[in-house]
Amino acid sequence: MTDKIAITVTGPDGVDAPMDPQFGRAPFLLLVDGRTHQALETLSNDVSKVVHGAGTHTASVVAQNGVTDVISGQYGPKALAALEQLNVRMWVSPSGLSAGEALAEFIKGNLSQHTLTVFT
Repeated sequence: MTDKIAITVTGPDGVDAPMDPQFGRAPFLLLVDGRTHQALETLSNDVSKVVHGAGTHTASVVAQNGVTDVISGQYGPKALAALEQLNVRMWVSPSGLSAGEALAEFIKGNLSQHTLTVFT
């Protein structure tokens, strides 16, 4: 069950905000109720500009806010590992969508789930 969804966005404009394609570098995270699909709040991603570790720090912020699913465009390898370890599901949205459009695609089941692939 999806409790809370985080969507990487470029600004604080709720579901109208354009998606940001990079998970760790997104300046904002839109939090959405997973049951009602209503926007809850927009968090400023204060670690988006750090030199190293933006993905893992953003993964921590997501987990601390009770997020079970993330919608973004790209995930770095460390962010993938961190989110997977935190049991947060990762979904890949095509570029050029607003947060609301990406959410609609998620609800319809049209987004691909991203998983960490480990080669041995």
